[in-house]
Amino acid sequence: MSDVQLRRTLLDRMIESLAPVWGARRQAARVQLTAVRQYEAAKQGRERRNDQSFGSADRVLHQGFEIIRNRARYADENHDLASGVLDVLVDHTVGTAITTHPMARLRDGSMAADFNKWMTEHFEIWSERCDVSQQLTYGDAQRLLARSKFRDGEAFVREYIGSADIDYPTKVPYAIQLLESDMVPNTQMVELENGDRVRHGVVVDAYGKPKQYLVFNEHPGDMLSTMGLNVVGNLESLIRSIDGQLIDADMIMHPRCVKRIGQTRGLSVLHNVLNRLEDLKDYEDAERLAAKLGAYMALQITKSSDLTQENSSKNSIEPRTLRFMPGVVWDNLSPGEKVEVLENKRPSNNIPWFRDTMMAGVASGVGAGKSSVSKNYNGTYSAQRQELKEQEIHYAVATDRMVGEVIRRVYRRFVQVAIMSRAIPRRYYRNVDQSTLLQAAFRGRSVAYIDPVKEIEHEIRAVQAGFRSKRSVIMQHGGDPEQVEAEIKAEREREEEDGIVNTSNPKNKVGVLDVTTTDEDDTDDTGGEPANPPASDEEE
Repeated sequence: MSDVQLRRTLLDRMIESLAPVWGARRQAARVQLTAVRQYEAAKQGRERRNDQSFGSADRVLHQGFEIIRNRARYADENHDLASGVLDVLVDHTVGTAITTHPMARLRDGSMAADFNKWMTEHFEIWSERCDVSQQLTYGDAQRLLARSKFRDGEAFVREYIGSADIDYPTKVPYAIQLLESDMVPNTQMVELENGDRVRHGVVVDAYGKPKQYLVFNEHPGDMLSTMGLNVVGNLESLIRSIDGQLIDADMIMHPRCVKRIGQTRGLSVLHNVLNRLEDLKDYEDAERLAAKLGAYMALQITKSSDLTQENSSKNSIEPRTLRFMPGVVWDNLSPGEKVEVLENKRPSNNIPWFRDTMMAGVASGVGAGKSSVSKNYNGTYSAQRQELKEQEIHYAVATDRMVGEVIRRVYRRFVQVAIMSRAIPRRYYRNVDQSTLLQAAFRGRSVAYIDPVKEIEHEIRAVQAGFRSKRSVIMQHGGDPEQVEAEIKAEREREEEDGIVNTSNPKNKVGVLDVTTTDEDDTDDTGGEPANPPASDEEE
């Protein structure tokens, strides 16, 4: 405060004497401005633009999410690198499919084997044709949803229960329908008469909880028209204006990518790397075209400066034809002329480095692995292992969000409909603990081994020490524990009948291999000798 007061000008003192209140406000504003400018990030000058984002999440999103969505779709359709980025995200988030393993328990705490088995079998049958069009498997639906979520920023899943005009694949009358982001209009923010609000086509209450969704009856891209929506005071007028329908939020799932609190609709995961991808594509196209043109043989005739003006003008007027063939000799060149081959310097040697650097920025922007995005797997085992560990959390979060947004709800709805429709006999769930009926374990993409010997050894030790279960290890690598155990049981019974001795059977104690390995680089801290050197004769 004292520093600011010492810099008071004559004008400041005059204002303070004539209008003390105004002078005090000027002084207070100057102190606040000085405090703000202590941060370099708050300073603005000719050397640095001070771009800022104003407004709520929905206000900012309303202005540009359709433009970004359409740009991302175009990139997916026409740019191999953008399409590859989305492939990586989908492959590591969903894999072939996020599997569901029922985990209901009986009242005594043991697993409800009969109930879980029935649910597993019928859910697998349902998964073969899960959507209303009966064109998609559950794995296909998951991959399409994940791709739409990452590319468009969101997608929608509508549920159908007991509808008479749908041919359900199982006795359970339940099916889903995938909807693109376009099916829910990007309306203006509308205040309804009952106090609710419509935000980007979603009816929310005062706390922001979705209550209903406005959905077009047909895809707006099929109608080939755009609809300008005006602010209206009642929901019926809004529905008529879009030629759509209103669906309760209980029947809609809305997987989306959000980055701000209060964000109603999703934003493409490519939104902050689209310009980089387009610039990289333009650069590669230019280098590719230059290399293509440079691949053609081109010759030039250079002339000496000693040529007379008469010879130079004569040669420039009279056309000449120089035949080019193996072993050709040109004897019609003028004095001082020589033929040179144009050197082709394309493609540039900096392309691999530049492309790898740009793709590293893209990978960082979308939260994917650099090696997977750039398809450059050069590096040591330690570097690859470090990258894998760092990316595991990103992919695990993406998988967990898909489970929370769609997968878990689909399975729980399937169980509820199966019980309410009496598709499952009562004897299967009569003794099941009701609080565990909807419990299940969900597993995404299986984890690949980098060094199988070391990693399997660690898993064996973790299971033996009680830190992990065999079931969790099987699920982590994409297996079904019940199916694996059934296969092992059948295999051992067949081996005993045929008299085959296999070391995988614990009964066969003799000849069991020791999986323990020792690292070749285990040395002590002093001399580089083995940590446990063999004892000498005197020590023995």
